[in-house]
Amino acid sequence: MKIKKRTLGIVLLSVLLMSIFFISADFDKGVPSHELITTYGPGSFLQGWINISLENESINSIVEDSEGNSMKLIKLLQSDSLLTEGIDYNCSIPKCGLIPNAINGELSKTFTLSSGEEKIIAFKLQGTILNITNVEFNISSSAEASCVNQLEIDLLADGEVDYLNDKTNNLSCGGSYKFFGCFNDSRSNIIGREIDNLGFCQRIRLSNSPAFRLGAKLNIAEEANTVKMGIYYLDFPSISASEVECELDNSPTSGWEERACKIEYLVETPDDYYVCISTEGDENSDINIKYYEDKVTGCGFYQGYPLREEEYAYSMFAEALKFDSFGEIGITDNYPLDDLSENVESFLESVPAYGFFEKICPEEGCPWRPY
Repeated sequence: MKIKKRTLGIVLLSVLLMSIFFISADFDKGVPSHELITTYGPGSFLQGWINISLENESINSIVEDSEGNSMKLIKLLQSDSLLTEGIDYNCSIPKCGLIPNAINGELSKTFTLSSGEEKIIAFKLQGTILNITNVEFNISSSAEASCVNQLEIDLLADGEVDYLNDKTNNLSCGGSYKFFGCFNDSRSNIIGREIDNLGFCQRIRLSNSPAFRLGAKLNIAEEANTVKMGIYYLDFPSISASEVECELDNSPTSGWEERACKIEYLVETPDDYYVCISTEGDENSDINIKYYEDKVTGCGFYQGYPLREEEYAYSMFAEALKFDSFGEIGITDNYPLDDLSENVESFLESVPAYGFFEKICPEEGCPWRPY
């Protein structure tokens, strides 16, 4: 990438423009090298400019200021509406590679992806486009059921995952996908404690999974109360009571037994949640759970919300269920994103070469690319 030597205007929010540098890159400062506006009204942004020259620099190079704020070089260039490719800077690939050339066009595409591999698929739009009112297409995959999410789709190529498989086949992943939090069944100070309507909660890290079996090792007497389990954000309240709570089998046990129930809730990114258990009614529940006190490594607490010190460990677990085979999904104008057609139209409007009022696509087409 080649950038012509020119004054580069930037606007920074709440950042002291003391210095700016590229990580692992060489550049030349111009004369003058920079200017910082020193007078502002209430609520104004900090403003200034820098004057630098770069040559053969990757558009993905990281630009960082003295306060630790950073962004990619291409984002910095795009953030300044006064800069124009071909005038203020030049890329080795037209449109800096952000607008791909549409090649090998077909009505449908079939390809193979290895684990962790990424592929860009573009849609070629041709002719004069006054507006876009609807976008629909189908995506299918032969990926079989797995404990690992099989496919992620980034519709706007903005780094945000817009769709991933949220279906489960209800089969347990088991093994390392059964999470107990801090509870250690080999501890010598384990005793039983009756569960009440205030309940117990334990912090457990959940995997990227579409559903879970929530369970506990319980001792249940006859005519026991209804007992429920659920997951919660660490700052409470529940994610959505109808989705993340389930009812355990409360029939009598012969000693200590595991009881579990299923919730369907897609955890998109592995993270810590509270897994909680409680009973209904004010009277004695006749349901006991194993627990022990540990003020050092404990991750559980009694009495649910409001949050309390994590000084206990309870025999609770969350077991991930498998992602079902991917099958086929239909991408529509309002699923999984709202107004997909507006996003496509906004993309075309962001490219000056296509025009502003009528989008006149060149012979090679106007590629719009989701991942």
